[in-house]
Amino acid sequence: MDSRTTAGLPATEMAARVRRGEVSPVTLVKDAFAAIEATESRLNAWCDLFEQDALARAAEREAE
Repeated sequence: MDSRTTAGLPATEMAARVRRGEVSPVTLVKDAFAAIEATESRLNAWCDLFEQDALARAAEREAE
């Protein structure tokens, strides 16, 4: 699954795929940040990004 596929999914579908074990929370976060990185220079939509915090929280969810 690539970032163009997962980053564009509705949150409900992301959650369903995590529950089914098809994708990990960490992968979803990484994909989201990859999508941001790919478009940020054109959109300039974000003031602050907390990638490390988001990855840490996703890892916590994955460990549950």
